[in-house]
Amino acid sequence: MKKFLQKIKQKALSKYFWRNNRKRLLFVGGGFAVIVLMLLLLIGGQRGIGAKEAGHQLNLLSQNIRHYYRSRPDFWGLNTSEVITKKMYPATMITEGNILKGYFGTPATVGSDISGTTVMPSGRQFVIAYHDLSKLQCLELGSYKFNSDFWFGVTQMRISNSSGSQSFEWGNEEYKLPAKKSKLKKLCRRQNNTIAFYFE
Repeated sequence: MKKFLQKIKQKALSKYFWRNNRKRLLFVGGGFAVIVLMLLLLIGGQRGIGAKEAGHQLNLLSQNIRHYYRSRPDFWGLNTSEVITKKMYPATMITEGNILKGYFGTPATVGSDISGTTVMPSGRQFVIAYHDLSKLQCLELGSYKFNSDFWFGVTQMRISNSSGSQSFEWGNEEYKLPAKKSKLKKLCRRQNNTIAFYFE
């Protein structure tokens, strides 16, 4: 076995070995590089697709709620159960009893706060919150590039986890909307993140 390994070592160090097998080595190295590149693109693409789908879903849910309440002066009575009962949620969301689940398969709540408390009379604001997000999901959804129509109705976005909470608002120089990924990296934890969007 030792002699066999020494033979391989001698061949590898021999300039004739590299000269004679240059094409074969380039082919193997190129193939390996292509596989690595494809894996990186696939992983990166999945991350982007996840953020895109979750963002689109959130936008649709907010539009559906606005449409349902368009002839009323406020969002009185709005909560997660009402969204489920009246089927205001988009087809990409699923329900399990009275639990509404978003694109990432984690609970989503709707109401006057992140807990989904029912909006009271004269309540002109509602909150959509996505719970139990991983750090990557928190980063991707929190920094997603929503269109201007979406942002027109948002007053703030809040990130909450075991370390505390932080709001991103218009006019806040340090934590302004839309949120930058560099800021979110300091706030999103490994797990159990909640992102809440406050709509008017």
